[in-house]
Amino acid sequence: MDNFFSTIIYSASNEDSLSELKALQLTSQDTVLTITGSGARALDLLIDGPKKIISIDMNKRQNFLLHLKIQAYQQLEYCEFKAFLGLDDCDDRLAIYDQLKNGLTSDAKQYWDNESDKIQKGVLYCGVWESYLLKLSWLTKFRASTIEQLFNAATLEEQSNIWNNQWDGFFWQQFIKILNVRWIWKYLLKEPGIDLIDKKLHIGRYIHDRLTHVVGHQSVKKNPFLNLIIFGKYNDDCLPLHLQACHFDTIKQSVEKIETVTQPIDEYLNENPDSIDAFSISDFSSYANKQQYQSIWRSVMLGAKKGARICERFFLVNYQPEKIEGVNIKRNVELEQKLLDQDHSFIYSFNCAKIEQDTEHN
Repeated sequence: MDNFFSTIIYSASNEDSLSELKALQLTSQDTVLTITGSGARALDLLIDGPKKIISIDMNKRQNFLLHLKIQAYQQLEYCEFKAFLGLDDCDDRLAIYDQLKNGLTSDAKQYWDNESDKIQKGVLYCGVWESYLLKLSWLTKFRASTIEQLFNAATLEEQSNIWNNQWDGFFWQQFIKILNVRWIWKYLLKEPGIDLIDKKLHIGRYIHDRLTHVVGHQSVKKNPFLNLIIFGKYNDDCLPLHLQACHFDTIKQSVEKIETVTQPIDEYLNENPDSIDAFSISDFSSYANKQQYQSIWRSVMLGAKKGARICERFFLVNYQPEKIEGVNIKRNVELEQKLLDQDHSFIYSFNCAKIEQDTEHN
């Protein structure tokens, strides 16, 4: 786990924050707590205009990445912003960085001054996870013709037929089996939460089933997460919310609302009781054992204002927070199912809930 926090793990968006926006229904009075990761969630949540976003991560380098993205929003126009991050070709990213760096905190500036290779390549794809996806995308070259047909299908019916008749065959089934080999996740992918996953869960089969669902219900061409997985990058026709031109000015004008914190989430909430209106806490269950998970949720109850809304994601590790002693929430099962069906990042299930207990009496 220590190695997990020694570099930038996530740099792009592997979630569909439209689900968080639907679940949290943010207002201009809300203080939101989110986990930083790539910074995508914090930036996406600005679209609905909350009062403040506290973006927290134990990995200070993830916060350094968000600091740099914030400066890019503040100082650049959209075309230059896209080029600097890595969406478009650019020959002078280091020159642009020289323009941005004076706005960084001293720690963030020191970090990025020593990471010129990441800046030159475009920081959007500099994370460990993104480098894995880029390597995996090389394997798709063997199915290039089928992938081209899949991504150019005119209808969902045509898309499903291509998937069922041309993709979902012998070689894909072998790959599904490989995905269930846990030492690959642990030692090659260095996934720190692999030991937390139920041994009875067939990881490959789960991912297969979720992929089959999304191919039957969504245009894969317009799915940013699928483009990232298949091609190792986004395309201009399907970008995460915070990278879309239509949201650029809104985010540019409000990035000062983001406060970054480098600290365990439970420590922060214990120090700041009754302070949070909405939680976008991603899939922290993937990296927390049962005791840690319960401790964090008790801290959520302490830090939450009465009636606070919560959007939590689950990936392979699916706890039941409502059964934890001291946790009093009401889950919206109907909304959870709707988001499971519609979310572009189809690997996740959801906990959409509201705090029912008066936190002043916790």
